[in-house]
Amino acid sequence: GITSTATSVTATLPRHCPSAVGAATTTIVYSSQSVGANRFELRRAVNGGAAATIADYLTTDNTFSYSAPSPTSLGKLSLDFQVNVKPDEGWKTWRLQTDIVLRNTVRA
Repeated sequence: GITSTATSVTATLPRHCPSAVGAATTTIVYSSQSVGANRFELRRAVNGGAAATIADYLTTDNTFSYSAPSPTSLGKLSLDFQVNVKPDEGWKTWRLQTDIVLRNTVRA
């Protein structure tokens, strides 16, 4: 299943999922952590292990949004990564924004 807040997303994968690598369940957590004024890192941890930084210089920690399935749509995870490696130059912000539709969710 998927759970999400604005600053983190947790995916629990069952054994039959190829990404679970044969474990009974694998829990993957992505979270935004503050590392300075208006600077955040995106970190990934698997099964409670040490978190690895996978992105840096995010300008906000409000990176995730989850929409639960409804009668007319599948579940959807929205991502919004705003990156600026020179925060003192605010106009140089790059943005990656996308939606991931979760095909295995059931319409409610």
